[in-house]
Amino acid sequence: MLDFSQVAAPAGDGEVLVLPEPRACTAAVEANSKLLRAANHSLLDSSIAEVRRLTRIAVAGSDEAPSIVLGHQPEFIHAGVWAKHVVAKRLANAVGGRAINLVVDHDVPRSLALQVPAVRDSEVEVRSIALAAASSGQAYELIDPVAPSSIGQFESVALKAMGPRFGRSLIPTFCTALRERTNATCWAEQIVGSREACERSLGVAIEDAFCHALPWQPLLAEMLINADRFAAAYNEALRWYRREFRVRGEQRPIADLAVTGDAVEVAAWAYRNADQRHRVYIKSDSDSITILAGKNVIARVGRKELQSLSSVAETVSSWTPWRIRPRALTLTIFARLFLADLFIHGIGGAKYDRITDRIIENYFELLPPEMACVSATLRLDLPESGSTQSDLAAARRKVRDARWNSGRSLVRNHDPQVLRLDAQRSEALCDSVMLASMDRKNHMARREAFRRIREVVERLADLNKEQREAASSEIQRIERGLACDQLARNREFFFALHDREKLQRLLDALPAEAEFRV
Repeated sequence: MLDFSQVAAPAGDGEVLVLPEPRACTAAVEANSKLLRAANHSLLDSSIAEVRRLTRIAVAGSDEAPSIVLGHQPEFIHAGVWAKHVVAKRLANAVGGRAINLVVDHDVPRSLALQVPAVRDSEVEVRSIALAAASSGQAYELIDPVAPSSIGQFESVALKAMGPRFGRSLIPTFCTALRERTNATCWAEQIVGSREACERSLGVAIEDAFCHALPWQPLLAEMLINADRFAAAYNEALRWYRREFRVRGEQRPIADLAVTGDAVEVAAWAYRNADQRHRVYIKSDSDSITILAGKNVIARVGRKELQSLSSVAETVSSWTPWRIRPRALTLTIFARLFLADLFIHGIGGAKYDRITDRIIENYFELLPPEMACVSATLRLDLPESGSTQSDLAAARRKVRDARWNSGRSLVRNHDPQVLRLDAQRSEALCDSVMLASMDRKNHMARREAFRRIREVVERLADLNKEQREAASSEIQRIERGLACDQLARNREFFFALHDREKLQRLLDALPAEAEFRV
């Protein structure tokens, strides 16, 4: 069982997280397999166990060998995400199974640029190197592959930014693989193939399954036919999570499925070529279901057409040009129930998938299969300033003193003008204190005393201009250093940016294949 109290990103450079411990992962594979093979709960006109058998044959080629499954968007993954690939492969080898990475190519990219740290004058800055362009809201699977000319420019800019680190990293391997895949059907396929080349150079090789090709239509049909019941279970799981973990706001961590009037939202996305994603809704009566992408009608279909396991894939495929893809929780339900013997999450996914556990319990009336969590922290060897938050606080105090307490340092010089102003300040302060204690209602006199104090302080600060400017410059230097240090300690840079030797040390830190053998 996963201990969620331990689910947190490792703090130290080179540290790893593998939960549960290796042999417990192996035991979970066996327990999950036994649980799900016996899952004769109904699904369409069949059962969960039968749909699982057919799904595993379609994706993994066999229902017999264990499947260790993970997933992520086709982006520049950091070492913590890549650690899942390593553990999945070693666990799969130990149990005689396969490691399968679900490529979430129906998601919308936040960026198609690689973030590369560069060092200039001992300071770290990040350069964003674009590798492709896409329309706003366009899914990965619809983005064109990178042209050869763009790859050359990308490599040149990366070399300039990285300097000597370029040759020690896996970026040359990545760029070579990009060129070899310019005939790929889409950007996602090209990026995934290049990531695979980097992995193979370190002796790691897992299988990638693109989500657009997953046979998830039986789960989709189940959600369409029983949209009301599924939405109720989905929303109850979200309410439980918000209550249990004191999450405020109805949109966090994700929004409820909408149930309004005669329309019920389904946990899926729909889009056409070069189109943004739409939420999916259904309107139904006793015989038929109307499926909508936003306000656009996708199809009108009889309930019996969706109920048949033997024909549901063909029915859904006829709804072209619309592509219907699973939302995040739907995808993990599919992976954990119908494909995986053990699903490996990262930090965030593991925490949020407690919602999925609740849906599996409430809707499918099934004990949720166990899951694992793997991550790591790996930092690039970049210079740090050595500045601390204490240094910044001290520098800010200097600026404040130079502004409001200039007399403290200036009187030491015994300058007659300073001594005279300091005496005036002391006199005005005495007047202010006396008025506050003896004549509090004389507001005009108190305001005048305050004005005199402020005027003297301003004049003293003007005389202390050089010290003020020096203290302000010190603040800027420390703030710049702390910002650079934050970049230098970032654990989310693309794993191929790291030195090959450092990646090898990460491989050595993760559990070896033998540690998973019972």
